[in-house]
Amino acid sequence: MPFWIEGWVEISRFTGEEKQEENAWSGAINLSTIIDVSDHVSEQLFGLSKRCVAGEVDIEGIFATRGSPPNPSNEVLAELKVIAKHECQYGPGECGGYTYALWSEVKNIPNLDEMLKDSDWNTVANLVLQLEKDHRFSDDQIRLVVWFNW
Repeated sequence: MPFWIEGWVEISRFTGEEKQEENAWSGAINLSTIIDVSDHVSEQLFGLSKRCVAGEVDIEGIFATRGSPPNPSNEVLAELKVIAKHECQYGPGECGGYTYALWSEVKNIPNLDEMLKDSDWNTVANLVLQLEKDHRFSDDQIRLVVWFNW
């Protein structure tokens, strides 16, 4: 059974405290369309892989177990509602590991470029770097919201 990584790269045009307000974030990139399956990057950043969730390895992801952001985008909210409805019908366990990280946190990881080699996350990083080049989005106005689907 595959172990998928799902979630969104979100962007906000707001700065400072305004980013904490409801509807301050918008979904920009659907991660499930780019990330095929979890890999070493998913493990190291978010603690998300079959091995991690099953307790086969002791890898504490740098940004693991933060939960959903307090003010998710409408795109993330819609997916969380679908997951909640599914769990009401079939029970919990297929999805989990909800967490997030600002791009400013991710991009400052030592050896990030080396870590991203041979990973689908490299494509995500390149897209995020393009967003960051746009004057409207600083690295604190871009975040990754992720979870697993098993």
